[in-house]
Amino acid sequence: MKIIAVDDDKIALELLRECLQGAERESVRCETSPIKALREIDATETPYDCILLDIEMPEMSGTTLCAKIRELDRYQNTPILMITRKRSRIAVEQAFAKGATDFITKPFDFLEVQTRIRIAERLVQERQAALDSYMAAQNLSIATPQAMRSANSRRLYAVSKEEQLNRNCKNVINLSAFQNYLERIVYTGSTSIDLIALKVRRIHEIFAKSSAEEFVDFLEKISETTALHLRKSTTFLTHAGNGVFLAAFEHDPLFETEHSRKAILATLNELELPNVLINQLPLDIVIGHPLSLPEGSNLNFQRAVKVALSRMEQNEKILSDSNRLAVSY
Repeated sequence: MKIIAVDDDKIALELLRECLQGAERESVRCETSPIKALREIDATETPYDCILLDIEMPEMSGTTLCAKIRELDRYQNTPILMITRKRSRIAVEQAFAKGATDFITKPFDFLEVQTRIRIAERLVQERQAALDSYMAAQNLSIATPQAMRSANSRRLYAVSKEEQLNRNCKNVINLSAFQNYLERIVYTGSTSIDLIALKVRRIHEIFAKSSAEEFVDFLEKISETTALHLRKSTTFLTHAGNGVFLAAFEHDPLFETEHSRKAILATLNELELPNVLINQLPLDIVIGHPLSLPEGSNLNFQRAVKVALSRMEQNEKILSDSNRLAVSY
C-alpha cells in the first residue's frame, strides 16, 4: 500500500515511519510541509492508497488539508487518517465533516497504528473489489435481455453512485467512517450522543419503478432533509443500504420520534420526488426511538446498530398495525 504521512514534527514522523515500515508497508513517504505534501499528492502518477495528516500544523491545519485533498477527483474516497493529541469533540467533528476517515492518537501506540492502517487497507481492497464487480456486472449486462439489462443498469448506477451520495450531501459519510466517528466521539466523553435508524418503506418498489437518476436524487433528498430536521446539533448520517439511514446527533431531550417522522415526511412531500411516489405509492418512512450511547466508553458499534435497527423495526410494526386498523374501519 502506498502511504504518505504529513506532520511538521520530524520526530513524530520518524516514529510513525518506524511503525509503518515495521509492518512491511510497500511505500511510506513523509512530508513536514502540508503545502508541499498537497503538491506531491496531486502530482504523483500513482495515487496514494492512504494519507495520514497531523491536525495541528503551522502552514495549514490537517483539517484544511484534508478538505483540499477531497477536492481532488482521485482522492474523494481515499482513506485519510488524522493524527492528533486531542480528545476534543469539536476537533473530531470538524475533521469528519471535512472528509476524515479515522484517527490516530499521539503518542503513537504501535498496535493502534497497525490496527488503523489495516482498517484503511481493507477499505481500499473492498472498494477495488466493488469496482471490479461493477465492471464485471456491467459487461455481463450487455448480453442479457433488454428488460433485465434495464433493471441491472439502474441497480449498477445506484451502486456506483453511492459514493456520490457521500460527497454531495453535507454530513453524510460512508459506513466505515461513521463507525469510526461514533467510536471516537463517544470515547471523548464530552457529550451525550443519540443514534437513530430511519427507513424508507417500500424502497424496493421505489427502486424498481424509478430511473437511476431519480433514485439517487431521492436518497440525497432523504439525507439532506433528515440532517436539516436535526440541525440544532452536529449531525452525521450514513446510508446503511436498502433505504435504511443511521443518524448520530447530540442528545436532544425534546426529540420526539413521531413528530420528527411527520416533519421529515412533510418536507419531503414538498420536494420533487420520483414519479412513482406521486402517481402510485405514498411516501412513508419510519424512525426508531433514539439510543443514547454511553459517554467515555469503548463503543460496541455493531451492537448499537442492532439495537437502533430493532427500535426502528418495532415502530414499523406499530405503524403497520395502526394502518391496518385504519383500513378495516
